[in-house]
Amino acid sequence: MKKRMKKRLFVSAIITFAFALSLCACSGGYEAISINYGTGENSRGQVNDTFYYRNDCYVSGADPFVLYVDEKDDPVNGGYYYMYCSVSESYSLDALPDVQCMGIGVYRSENLKEWERAGDYDGYAVISKSGEWTKSDFWAPEVLAYKNEAGEPVYYMYYSASTSSVSGSYDDMYLAVAQSLSPAGPFELIVSGTDKDGNAIGNAPIFDVAKQYDAAGFSVIDAGIFQDGDALYLTFAKQSDTRSPAYGRGIWGVKLKDPVTPDWSTFKCLTLPSYYETEEYPAGTLSVPVGKNKMEIEEVINEGQFIYRHNDRYYLTYSPYGFGNKGYCVMQAVSDSPLGPYKKIEIGKGNPVIDTVYSKIDSIAGPGHHCIVDIGGEPFSFYAKHANPSNFTDASLRLIGMDRLSFTTIEGREVLAGNGPTETLQYAPEILTGYRNLAKDATVTVKSGSGEEYLSDGLLTIQSSLQNREFETNSATTITLAFSEAVEVSSVMVYNSEDYYKAFSKIDRIAFWFEDKTEINGKRYDCAVIEELAFPSSQYDLTKKTIEKGSAAVADFLPVKVNKITFTVSAKISDTDRRGNAYSTIGISEIVVLGK
Repeated sequence: MKKRMKKRLFVSAIITFAFALSLCACSGGYEAISINYGTGENSRGQVNDTFYYRNDCYVSGADPFVLYVDEKDDPVNGGYYYMYCSVSESYSLDALPDVQCMGIGVYRSENLKEWERAGDYDGYAVISKSGEWTKSDFWAPEVLAYKNEAGEPVYYMYYSASTSSVSGSYDDMYLAVAQSLSPAGPFELIVSGTDKDGNAIGNAPIFDVAKQYDAAGFSVIDAGIFQDGDALYLTFAKQSDTRSPAYGRGIWGVKLKDPVTPDWSTFKCLTLPSYYETEEYPAGTLSVPVGKNKMEIEEVINEGQFIYRHNDRYYLTYSPYGFGNKGYCVMQAVSDSPLGPYKKIEIGKGNPVIDTVYSKIDSIAGPGHHCIVDIGGEPFSFYAKHANPSNFTDASLRLIGMDRLSFTTIEGREVLAGNGPTETLQYAPEILTGYRNLAKDATVTVKSGSGEEYLSDGLLTIQSSLQNREFETNSATTITLAFSEAVEVSSVMVYNSEDYYKAFSKIDRIAFWFEDKTEINGKRYDCAVIEELAFPSSQYDLTKKTIEKGSAAVADFLPVKVNKITFTVSAKISDTDRRGNAYSTIGISEIVVLGK
C-alpha cells in the first residue's frame, strides 16, 4: 500500500507487547523456558492490530457494499477498499444550488481498519440534480467496476431511489443507475444516450418492470449487480406496493446486455418469502409467482440480496423479516445458474448464515443486508447491525461489522457458513497482516476426547448449524498440533465453547516445541511455554451464566520457531450443568495459530 489516509475517522493503536524469556521449572523430563506474552489488547482495550481486528463500529450506515480497486486496474484511484452505504441524505441547496438531493455515503480504506469519508459531494457519492427523477430515498448501493471500449475504468452505481420528494413513499421506488470515472464519485444519474438495443435513455427509470409489462405498478429496492465472467446480472427486491401486492416481496433478477440494457426475456422471480422454492414459470413474463414448500419463518419479505459464485454453484444470500426486526439476518439459497431456480437451505442445516435469534445472541441485533468480499482470497461478510440491540425497532442508526465466511459440507451439501456476528478479537485477513492461520496445516491429535477434526476446520460454533462441531472431552486432556516442517509462530487463539456450561476458564499450559534443542543464555531447552492462559472474564457472565460466542483465549509474542504445539486444558468456568448437576464436559470450538 503506497497511499496515506488524508483524514482518519479513528486511529488504531500500535501496541508493542514486551517479550522476554525466563527460567521455568523442568518437568516430565524436558527443559522448558517461559514466554512473556500479550493478550491481544492493552489495559485501555486497544487492539493489537498487528494480528487482530475487532468490530468496534467505526462506520455507521446500512446496506454496505465493499469494492476493492486494484492499482493495476485504476492507477489513480486504486489501492483502496471502497465502502458504499445507505446514510441520511442531505437536501441542503446552499453549496450546490442545482442539486436537489445528495446521498449514498462512500468511505475508503487501505487496511479495513482506518476509514475516511471519500464521497466527492461532501462525503456523498451521488447527487440528484434539479428536475431529475431521483428525488429521495437513496438506498442500498452496489458498484460495478467496468472497462469501456477504450479499456479505461468506468464505475456504475446501482441503487434504489424514489420519484417522490416525500421520503418513504414506497409505491414510488425504482432502481437508478449512475456513472463515474472514479469509485468515489461524483456518480451522476444516466438520463441520456442510448442502450445496447438502440433505445433512447431519458429522465426516467431504466429498469421499470411495470412499464415493460404494462402492469399496474412494481416498486423495487436493493439493487444487486453480479458479474459472472463476461455476463452481467441485475437483481432486486420487490417492495411493498399497494398497486401490485400479488407479486410477492421476493427477489427478482434479469440478465443485462450491458450495464444499462436489461434483457427482459430473462426476467424472473428467484425467491419468495416463506417458501423454499418458487414454481417454474416462463422467464420474460410478469406471471404471478407461486411458492413451493412452505417455510415457517421469514414472514413477508426477502431483500438485501447478493450473489456469490463458489465451485460453479451460485449462492444467493438475502435478508428476511425487514431491517427493523431483531430477526433481520443473512440467509442463503443455492442454484446451478445465476437466475435460478434457487432452493433455500433448511434452518439448522446452513441457514441462517449470520443471525442472532437462532444463535441466541442478545448483545447484537439485526445483522443483515450484507455483501461478500474476497480479501486476499478469504471471503468476508460486511453487514449492518442495529446500534442499539435492546431497542432494535429504532433502526435509524446502524453500524457496519465484518466477519469471516467459509464453506462447509452439511448432510452432503456444500453450504456457506458464517463466523459471526462477533464483537470480540478476531484474526485479521492474511493479506493485510502477513500472518496466516498455520493450524490448518497441522496434524491434530488429542490425548482424550472427540471431534478433534473441528479444532482446525476454520469454523466458529456461533451459528445454530455449526454448534455441534466442537471438540469435547470429559477429562483433562492435551491437544497436539504437529507440523511437517518447522514454522514461525507469533500468536495463538483458543476459541471457547459456545455453551457456557462447557466453557474452559483457562488453558493450563501451551508448550511450543523446538525442532532441535535451542540454546538460550548458555542453556539448552526443549520448548517454550505459556502457563495459565486465562479466558477473559469480560467474555462471560457468572450471574447470567452466559458466554460471548466467538471469543477466545489469546496470546501473542515474539516469533518462536517450532514443529509442534501442545495445549493442556482441565479447568472449567462451571462444574455443573443447567440443573446444577456435576458436569465435566469441556468444549473447544477452534484453535488458530498465527505465523509465517
